[in-house]
Amino acid sequence: MSELYKKLLIAVGCIFFCVIIIVSLYAISIRSRSRNNGFERLFFPHPTSDIIQLNIYSDSFYISGTTFQNIFLSNYSNPKELLVIDHDLKKMHRVTLHFPDSAKVVKQLATVSIDSPNIYIMEGLSPYILQGSLSTFDLKNNIQDTFYFNKGVPISQNSYVLRIFSQKIKSNILAKLNSSFSLNNVQYKLNKQFDGILCTEGMLHYNKKLGFIVYVYSFQNKFVCLDTNLNLLYAGRTIDTNTQAKIKVANLSAKVQTFAAPPLYINKQSCIDSKRIFIYSAIRANNEDVYWFDKNSTIDVYSLRDGRYLYSFSIADFNKKKISSFVANSNRLFVLQGHYLSSFQIHF
Repeated sequence: MSELYKKLLIAVGCIFFCVIIIVSLYAISIRSRSRNNGFERLFFPHPTSDIIQLNIYSDSFYISGTTFQNIFLSNYSNPKELLVIDHDLKKMHRVTLHFPDSAKVVKQLATVSIDSPNIYIMEGLSPYILQGSLSTFDLKNNIQDTFYFNKGVPISQNSYVLRIFSQKIKSNILAKLNSSFSLNNVQYKLNKQFDGILCTEGMLHYNKKLGFIVYVYSFQNKFVCLDTNLNLLYAGRTIDTNTQAKIKVANLSAKVQTFAAPPLYINKQSCIDSKRIFIYSAIRANNEDVYWFDKNSTIDVYSLRDGRYLYSFSIADFNKKKISSFVANSNRLFVLQGHYLSSFQIHF
């Protein structure tokens, strides 16, 4: 047997061995992703139509609010920048919010909320809450150097619900900031499972019409609905079976914690309207195909009145991008995927 032939056999053998390893790993991956998750979804037939799309040329925006005429996009990297877009996605203009000179806002931590006719900027490290008007885009200080918070939502011009860390119980809680700009005893303890910070991470929403505050946990299959005095109206569960947050926490210092491994998200994004809670789920149901689930974003819909599961629907990925932000307004759903804003008419 020639030396060249031996080398050829060795090369072929190595290639065959590598192919076997790759196929085996792929099969294991598919089997893992195809595991029984213990629940099924009820998909609403033909939930959306009349898709309109607009290129906003940047993926650093999120939806900060809507009115009957417009949708507003804010920039993660520049909170002073605001895009105003009509519901037909035909007209778009850019405005600059005017901060007071004294406001030294940490821009990476600032979030913008539009509650017509008001604009709010909330940044809990400095901390600042700025308030202004959509008619002038001028903002003024509402609070400064009072206390720290890590999330918040306005419920009136002089009242806010904030998520703060309680040193007493070593966990995040919801607290109400009253009209005198001081925290009162109106509080709600979030469900602590591990560290009290990362395990309680979630999304905070407010419906002005009903006076309902909704908190959706990111890593637990839970959401709660409260009144404006933070009394529990009901506690709901998403339809998946992940009751315990699957996270590993690492302590970088006595006061700084981070994830020791990538966490398992249960709920990625959420929004509410006057009737429903929309939750973009990260968990595949048994009646969803693995490949189909990877190329769509599944949204579960619950009743805002009592937390009952109603149905589900999906939004297909656009340019291989999933939902990064979405909001429901009347009979339309506005969705951000990468640097495209899409508008869907919804039929439920």
